Amino acid sequence: HNELWSMNGAVEIRIPLTAGIVGVVASTNETVNIPDAYADPRFNQQVDRDTGYHTHNILAMPIQDTSGHIIGVIQLINKLSGAFSTDDEELLAGFLGIAGSILQTGQLFRESQETLSEMERAQQVKVTKSRDSK
Repeated sequence: HNELWSMNGAVEIRIPLTAGIVGVVASTNETVNIPDAYADPRFNQQVDRDTGYHTHNILAMPIQDTSGHIIGVIQLINKLSGAFSTDDEELLAGFLGIAGSILQTGQLFRESQETLSEMERAQQVKVTKSRDSK
């Protein structure tokens, strides 16, 4: 898990965990609000070159589970009018508080389903061995 990945339409983007703005947020657990992406040395311009897109401004925030551990990062780009404001940060933080717990619940459900499947397979092997030994 030393990389971050994202889907941009049908294009999958993979970057090292420490690269770009998302990497900064993932490693510091802090919000990054950049009014001019190309003026910020942390901005990874390669993604724009690869996608043909032009990023003007960025708001990136950590998505945390209920314990405050980072489980993802959201990055908003190119606000329709002007740069992202502290009001935008507060609105997104409220949404991410809910989204983080929903993502955590989904992750826990998936893990429990995988554990249940493993237990069922182990039980089937045990029953098969028991039948074969008779």
